[in-house]
Amino acid sequence: MLKVIWFLTLTFGFLLMPFYSYSIIPQAGVSYPSSGKFSVSGLTELTTQKTGEIGGSSEASVTEKVKSAIPHKVVICGICRDVETPLLSTMRIIEEIGNLFEDYKVVVYENNSSDCTPQLLQHWALRNPRVLARSEHITDQMYTKFIINHTWDNSIFRVERIAYARNKVLDIVMTDEYEEFDYLIWLDMDFETPPSYEAIIETFHSNLEWDAVFAYGIDRGGNYYDWYEFRDQVYPIGAELLGDYYWHLPKSLILSMNDHWHPVISAFGGFGIYKKSSMIGCRYSAVVTDDLSQVAGKIIDEGIISSHPIILDYLDKIKLLPIVSLGLPKSGMPIIEDYDVGITLPYKRNLVWRMNSGVQHYPSAPEHVNLHASMIIKGHGKFYINPRIIFVWGG
Repeated sequence: MLKVIWFLTLTFGFLLMPFYSYSIIPQAGVSYPSSGKFSVSGLTELTTQKTGEIGGSSEASVTEKVKSAIPHKVVICGICRDVETPLLSTMRIIEEIGNLFEDYKVVVYENNSSDCTPQLLQHWALRNPRVLARSEHITDQMYTKFIINHTWDNSIFRVERIAYARNKVLDIVMTDEYEEFDYLIWLDMDFETPPSYEAIIETFHSNLEWDAVFAYGIDRGGNYYDWYEFRDQVYPIGAELLGDYYWHLPKSLILSMNDHWHPVISAFGGFGIYKKSSMIGCRYSAVVTDDLSQVAGKIIDEGIISSHPIILDYLDKIKLLPIVSLGLPKSGMPIIEDYDVGITLPYKRNLVWRMNSGVQHYPSAPEHVNLHASMIIKGHGKFYINPRIIFVWGG
């Protein structure tokens, strides 16, 4: 019976979603005007061609018709390492996005690159006074002082490096210097094909209340790719609770240009627009946090009531596991080699977590999932994917 429910959920998820509607996220099927309701001319060439080499003008190629079309100020943020090849195109995309707003600034953090990424960033900052580029070199010995997880090959867990870098940016943009900038955009620094600028403008003319709106990030085959950070009503929990079994679940997200915004618990897809006020007091983390435990506990409670197949499967699997109790995360914790154990943590919700993603010391979780859990706890959990903001991974 469980397999039948699971098949129906994947095949007809849009029909079953009302039965799995969590109070921590908006309802599926909300009314929202398609891109045809809000049109901006002069964007076709911007959204179908790759950007050229960045030139001497910070105005980039956004036409005068759409410049400052969004009456807000934005900080565009990025982190990177060894992105020399796509970086010139990404700089151009960032400037084009920035020019859609009344004003913009850019904050980029880079570390440990072995190519010309730092030099390109510094040249950009000299050319465009809106850009702040920070670079540093951090040795593994320095990381070890505060990193929680190493992986099976004794490497520092990559997601912890990423969370550290994102927090370095937050430490800058959440200061008084950026107080007048009311929106924040995170953008991966390796995209070469621009998104639909019309779709970004459209986001700010929505009749929905939102705290963050994410891209529909797809690969070159048109498949949604950022499952690591993705949580919604059909796939409400990830590897932090299911273990690496999560990666073997059949998953599908197919959105069309005319679809309504898709409500999520978490997403990213390479691009996210945030209300900066909704992020106050929130941080990135690559290990399970107390905020995540509270959000996950609520999801599990409601999944039991609705007989959600993934939640029921999770509960069945943890019954068979031996349990290991851990304290709060800190550097230098003992190695856990056996992934066939459940982990309990000293948080407000006493859930059973799983080791995953090759880590050895503490249950890991995606950095955006943790950030979004903190936003939800603080009452800022209105998250959506706008299917018209498309970012193509590897392109």
